[in-house]
Amino acid sequence: MLEPIILIASNSLLNQILPTKIFENIDAVLERPFNRIDLINAIRIARGEKKVCFKNKDMIWYPDPNALVEIKNKRILIVEDLEINQKLISEILKNWGLDSKNANNGMEAVAMTQAEQFDLVLMDIQMPIMDGYSATRKIRENSAYANIPIIAMTAHAMTDDRDRVLAEGLNDFVSKPIKIDRFFYVLHGWLTNQTNQRIVPTRALNQDNIPITKSFEKEIDLSIGLENTMGNRALYSDLLVQFNDRIEKELPELISIISKQQTGKPIEIIHNIKGLSGNLGIYGLYSIAQEFHDALITDEPNNYMPKFIEFLRVSKKVKNIIPDFIQTHLIN
Repeated sequence: MLEPIILIASNSLLNQILPTKIFENIDAVLERPFNRIDLINAIRIARGEKKVCFKNKDMIWYPDPNALVEIKNKRILIVEDLEINQKLISEILKNWGLDSKNANNGMEAVAMTQAEQFDLVLMDIQMPIMDGYSATRKIRENSAYANIPIIAMTAHAMTDDRDRVLAEGLNDFVSKPIKIDRFFYVLHGWLTNQTNQRIVPTRALNQDNIPITKSFEKEIDLSIGLENTMGNRALYSDLLVQFNDRIEKELPELISIISKQQTGKPIEIIHNIKGLSGNLGIYGLYSIAQEFHDALITDEPNNYMPKFIEFLRVSKKVKNIIPDFIQTHLIN
């Protein structure tokens, strides 16, 4: 039996070869440029399966209703210390028909699991008071939670970090910033005991076809922000306002601490800003925050001061852009 063949070509080339007989031996076509959703579709079509995901510049990824029925009303405990992330994740879960409660740190999570029953725990790793690893060990001591799926939410996706997640008693992980399709696959897999992460059919929600102006395009990705908020413009707007308030509050503190060449607290602040900006599609800031974070870890001013200056520049630019961005793209 011959292996399936996928033709990868640009639109102009496809138009040239369309009248020819070359397509007689082709199982699927992948048009350049393409994203991972397009690739998944092409592979499944080539294997004789149904197209499972629909996403383009005017579409938002969304699970198939049949997949949502399988997990409806399941109870999720969100263990996360940042209010913006709590609100974003709880709204995503609500949109998928799931019930959720928030714990602000590992200690609260341990207490809540002793008092209530949950079907799955989403566990942030870096938190004050009690981190995610310590909380997981404590939760596992309760026989009722010995086998509950506990999913790490982590910005660290290296092999060693994934290995530690499993070694510490967690079952799986989702990355920060959130990738909405992967997030759903992981939750659906564990909530339905289908941990091979099969891809479930999806449908799309139309979003308004509003062009992103060049001044915004570099700093904020509207499509990512709307995708992560399930097309809810009011929610996305509210989260951006909260993020701006946080930036305004933390930048003076950050400047004061860095001027004293103290790196411990700044690492925590930048880690949080990095995760939040990624979830909201603020990729210009996310990128420099990542570089600044990595430079801070070296604890060498010659390494982190240039990144700090660039981080301040981009932060102030984003802070000034966000109000106009909201007015232009999110206010009806």
